[in-house]
Amino acid sequence: MKRRLKILLYFLIAMIVITVGIFDFPLVTNYLASRYEGKTAQSGVIDLSGKDIDNGDYVYLSGEWEFFWHKFIVTDNITEAQPDFNIKVPSYWSDYSVNTTQLNKGGYASYRLGLKNINTLKPFIVFVPNLPVAYRVFVDGQLIFQSGEISKTYDETKAVPSFTAYPITLNTNEMPGNRAELVIEVSCQF
Repeated sequence: MKRRLKILLYFLIAMIVITVGIFDFPLVTNYLASRYEGKTAQSGVIDLSGKDIDNGDYVYLSGEWEFFWHKFIVTDNITEAQPDFNIKVPSYWSDYSVNTTQLNKGGYASYRLGLKNINTLKPFIVFVPNLPVAYRVFVDGQLIFQSGEISKTYDETKAVPSFTAYPITLNTNEMPGNRAELVIEVSCQF
Protein backbone atom coordinates (compact mmCIF):
# COMPACT_ATOMS: atom_id res chain seq x y z
CA MET A 1 0.00 0.00 0.00
CA LYS A 2 2.82 2.45 0.83
CA ARG A 3 4.48 1.78 -2.51
CA ARG A 4 1.25 2.51 -4.39
CA LEU A 5 0.80 5.74 -2.41
CA LYS A 6 4.40 6.83 -3.24
CA ILE A 7 3.85 6.15 -6.93
CA LEU A 8 0.60 8.13 -6.89
CA LEU A 9 2.30 11.01 -5.06
CA TYR A 10 5.20 11.11 -7.55
CA PHE A 11 2.73 10.98 -10.44
CA LEU A 12 0.74 13.93 -9.05
CA ILE A 13 3.89 15.97 -8.46
CA ALA A 14 5.09 15.25 -11.99
CA MET A 15 1.71 16.24 -13.45
CA ILE A 16 1.68 19.51 -11.50
CA VAL A 17 5.21 20.37 -12.66
CA ILE A 18 4.35 19.53 -16.28
CA THR A 19 1.10 21.53 -16.17
CA VAL A 20 2.78 24.59 -14.67
CA GLY A 21 5.63 24.25 -17.18
CA ILE A 22 3.25 24.14 -20.14
CA PHE A 23 0.77 26.82 -19.16
CA ASP A 24 3.13 29.25 -17.47
CA PHE A 25 6.12 28.81 -19.82
CA PRO A 26 5.63 32.15 -21.59
CA LEU A 27 5.20 33.92 -18.27
CA VAL A 28 8.31 32.31 -16.79
CA THR A 29 10.50 32.89 -19.86
CA ASN A 30 9.40 36.53 -20.20
CA TYR A 31 10.15 37.09 -16.53
CA LEU A 32 13.59 35.47 -16.78
CA ALA A 33 14.44 37.39 -19.95
CA SER A 34 13.47 40.71 -18.40
CA ARG A 35 15.28 39.86 -15.15
CA TYR A 36 18.59 38.80 -16.70
CA GLU A 37 18.55 40.71 -19.95
CA GLY A 38 20.01 43.90 -18.53
CA LYS A 39 20.25 46.90 -20.81
CA THR A 40 18.12 47.14 -23.91
CA ALA A 41 18.52 49.15 -27.08
CA GLN A 42 16.84 52.54 -27.17
CA SER A 43 16.38 54.61 -30.31
CA GLY A 44 18.72 52.34 -32.27
CA VAL A 45 21.63 52.36 -29.79
CA ILE A 46 22.68 50.07 -26.94
CA ASP A 47 25.21 51.17 -24.32
CA LEU A 48 27.55 48.31 -23.37
CA SER A 49 29.43 50.17 -20.64
CA GLY A 50 29.75 48.02 -17.55
CA LYS A 51 29.67 44.82 -19.61
CA ASP A 52 32.87 42.81 -19.40
CA ILE A 53 32.54 40.76 -22.56
CA ASP A 54 36.11 39.44 -22.26
CA ASN A 55 35.21 37.77 -18.96
CA GLY A 56 31.96 36.16 -20.03
CA ASP A 57 29.31 38.88 -19.79
CA TYR A 58 26.68 38.45 -22.47
CA VAL A 59 24.18 40.91 -23.91
CA TYR A 60 20.81 40.35 -25.55
CA LEU A 61 20.56 42.92 -28.32
CA SER A 62 16.85 43.41 -27.83
CA GLY A 63 14.99 46.70 -27.72
CA GLU A 64 14.49 49.43 -30.32
CA TRP A 65 16.44 48.98 -33.55
CA GLU A 66 16.31 51.27 -36.57
CA PHE A 67 14.24 49.66 -39.34
CA PHE A 68 14.53 50.24 -43.10
CA TRP A 69 11.70 48.69 -45.15
CA HIS A 70 12.62 47.49 -48.65
CA LYS A 71 16.22 48.67 -48.31
CA PHE A 72 19.52 46.80 -48.02
CA ILE A 73 21.45 49.71 -46.57
CA VAL A 74 24.89 48.06 -46.63
CA THR A 75 24.68 45.92 -49.76
CA ASP A 76 23.16 48.76 -51.82
CA ASN A 77 25.55 51.29 -50.21
CA ILE A 78 22.79 53.62 -49.01
CA THR A 79 25.01 55.75 -46.80
CA GLU A 80 22.49 58.46 -45.88
CA ALA A 81 19.58 56.10 -45.25
CA GLN A 82 17.00 57.31 -42.76
CA PRO A 83 15.04 54.65 -40.89
CA ASP A 84 11.34 54.29 -41.58
CA PHE A 85 10.81 53.82 -37.83
CA ASN A 86 12.27 52.12 -34.76
CA ILE A 87 11.14 48.53 -34.37
CA LYS A 88 11.05 46.48 -31.20
CA VAL A 89 13.30 43.44 -31.43
CA PRO A 90 12.13 40.75 -31.14
CA SER A 91 8.83 41.33 -32.94
CA TYR A 92 7.28 40.88 -36.38
CA TRP A 93 7.54 43.69 -38.90
CA SER A 94 4.01 42.81 -40.05
CA ASP A 95 2.85 44.39 -36.77
CA TYR A 96 3.99 47.79 -38.13
CA SER A 97 3.06 50.11 -40.97
CA VAL A 98 4.89 52.63 -43.14
CA ASN A 99 2.92 55.70 -44.27
CA THR A 100 -0.31 54.06 -43.02
CA THR A 101 0.35 50.94 -45.13
CA GLN A 102 0.52 47.72 -43.14
CA LEU A 103 3.75 45.81 -43.89
CA ASN A 104 3.50 42.41 -45.56
CA LYS A 105 4.75 39.29 -43.83
CA GLY A 106 7.10 38.68 -46.72
CA GLY A 107 9.65 41.13 -48.01
CA TYR A 108 13.08 42.49 -47.25
CA ALA A 109 14.50 45.05 -44.86
CA SER A 110 17.52 46.18 -42.86
CA TYR A 111 17.85 46.49 -39.10
CA ARG A 112 20.56 48.74 -37.65
CA LEU A 113 21.86 49.01 -34.10
CA GLY A 114 24.64 51.21 -32.77
CA LEU A 115 26.88 49.50 -30.21
CA LYS A 116 28.30 52.09 -27.80
CA ASN A 117 31.10 51.77 -25.22
CA ILE A 118 32.33 48.35 -26.33
CA ASN A 119 35.11 47.23 -24.04
CA THR A 120 36.71 44.10 -25.46
CA LEU A 121 40.21 43.04 -26.40
CA LYS A 122 39.46 39.41 -27.21
CA PRO A 123 37.22 38.00 -29.95
CA PHE A 124 33.60 37.69 -28.91
CA ILE A 125 30.73 35.62 -30.27
CA VAL A 126 27.71 36.97 -32.11
CA PHE A 127 24.93 34.39 -31.85
CA VAL A 128 21.87 34.39 -34.10
CA PRO A 129 19.05 32.04 -33.08
CA ASN A 130 17.30 29.65 -35.44
CA LEU A 131 15.57 32.16 -37.75
CA PRO A 132 13.44 31.00 -40.70
CA VAL A 133 14.68 33.85 -42.91
CA ALA A 134 17.67 34.57 -45.12
CA TYR A 135 19.98 37.18 -43.61
CA ARG A 136 23.36 38.89 -43.71
CA VAL A 137 25.12 40.33 -40.66
CA PHE A 138 27.50 43.28 -40.99
CA VAL A 139 29.67 45.00 -38.39
CA ASP A 140 30.90 48.42 -39.46
CA GLY A 141 30.05 47.62 -43.09
CA GLN A 142 32.00 44.34 -43.17
CA LEU A 143 30.07 41.14 -43.89
CA ILE A 144 30.51 38.86 -40.87
CA PHE A 145 28.26 35.96 -41.89
CA GLN A 146 25.11 35.10 -43.78
CA SER A 147 22.48 32.40 -43.86
CA GLY A 148 20.52 31.35 -46.91
CA GLU A 149 20.16 33.26 -50.16
CA ILE A 150 18.98 36.79 -49.54
CA SER A 151 17.12 38.57 -52.34
CA LYS A 152 14.68 41.37 -53.05
CA THR A 153 12.31 38.94 -54.79
CA TYR A 154 10.31 36.19 -53.11
CA ASP A 155 11.23 33.48 -55.62
CA GLU A 156 14.97 33.92 -55.18
CA THR A 157 14.93 34.06 -51.36
CA LYS A 158 16.03 30.78 -49.78
CA ALA A 159 16.01 30.58 -46.00
CA VAL A 160 18.28 28.05 -44.30
CA PRO A 161 17.21 28.02 -40.64
CA SER A 162 20.20 27.35 -38.43
CA PHE A 163 21.80 28.51 -35.22
CA THR A 164 24.77 30.69 -36.06
CA ALA A 165 27.58 31.67 -33.74
CA TYR A 166 30.47 33.60 -35.19
CA PRO A 167 33.55 35.01 -33.46
CA ILE A 168 34.29 38.69 -34.11
CA THR A 169 37.40 40.66 -33.30
CA LEU A 170 37.07 44.43 -33.10
CA ASN A 171 40.04 46.75 -33.01
CA THR A 172 38.72 49.04 -30.29
CA ASN A 173 41.79 51.28 -30.68
CA GLU A 174 40.52 52.29 -34.13
CA MET A 175 36.91 52.74 -33.05
CA PRO A 176 36.09 56.35 -32.19
CA GLY A 177 34.41 56.30 -28.79
CA ASN A 178 34.46 52.50 -28.80
CA ARG A 179 31.43 52.45 -31.10
CA ALA A 180 30.42 50.00 -33.79
CA GLU A 181 27.43 49.59 -36.08
CA LEU A 182 25.61 46.28 -36.45
CA VAL A 183 23.36 45.86 -39.50
CA ILE A 184 21.26 42.81 -40.31
CA GLU A 185 19.74 42.59 -43.77
CA VAL A 186 16.80 40.18 -43.95
CA SER A 187 14.58 38.74 -46.65
CA CYS A 188 11.76 36.25 -46.27
CA GLN A 189 8.87 34.81 -48.19
CA PHE A 190 6.46 34.89 -45.25
